[in-house]
Amino acid sequence: MSKSMHVQVIVQAEAAPQVLRKLRRLAWAENEAYVVRCMLAAAKGRFDDLPLVASLAAGLSRYHPSLAIALPDALLEEARHCFTVAL
Repeated sequence: MSKSMHVQVIVQAEAAPQVLRKLRRLAWAENEAYVVRCMLAAAKGRFDDLPLVASLAAGLSRYHPSLAIALPDALLEEARHCFTVAL
């Protein structure tokens, strides 16, 4: 099971407070890009998971303000890439 799939399973189990606590303990400078990729992958899974991913992002952004910039930036970059591929 890949690490991003592991995050998806935890979020689907509605254990967002426990996931938030574990993610806050990470060395943020080294793992921020990985966390952003995992959150985007989890959001792609099912539409029902979006509120959980958003809650997790909001909770993390209180402790790591750079996430409030990095996550929407990655989302917009991915959308831009999808639009350029479709054209």
